[in-house]
Amino acid sequence: MGTKVYIILVLLTALNCTSKRNLVGENVQIICKADYISINGDNDFEIINNSINNFIINKNGFLGSSSVFSSDGTLVSPKNMVLVSPAEWDDYECKNNILLIPKKSMKKYSLNLNLYHFNYDFEQNILYTIEYESEHTLKSPYYYGCKNYVDSLVSKGYRIIEYNIAGKARLKL
Repeated sequence: MGTKVYIILVLLTALNCTSKRNLVGENVQIICKADYISINGDNDFEIINNSINNFIINKNGFLGSSSVFSSDGTLVSPKNMVLVSPAEWDDYECKNNILLIPKKSMKKYSLNLNLYHFNYDFEQNILYTIEYESEHTLKSPYYYGCKNYVDSLVSKGYRIIEYNIAGKARLKL
């Protein structure tokens, strides 16, 4: 009985999003709050900032790669590639998408890890898993043309989060 419980715990732990790299010298964590990654791109995360610094993060600023596997462990081949070019945001969109993470705080946000660069033919009756890695860099808040807004926050002492999220999770279609 103890062995079965152990195996189940290992499987549950293995299928989870985890932070792979934290900020150097900082105490910031980004934690996936679901046991799956959604195909629509919106995934619930908790950002815990125990540092003495204020941070900003672009909720669409992660860029990543992924591999999709069917329930039998077979790598799923994509149908075709999706080419996406970021649009320019206006001031309102910049303020809604560039998230402020105050020092000594915990915030819950929906983040897009931008993992899906391909179209797939998914079958609804098959379970899929995704292995992924996605990074938010110093350039991430500038992807959508928010230079003035981001620069104004940086001049007020905000720092841009540099973070890498990686994991393996169930794929929610």
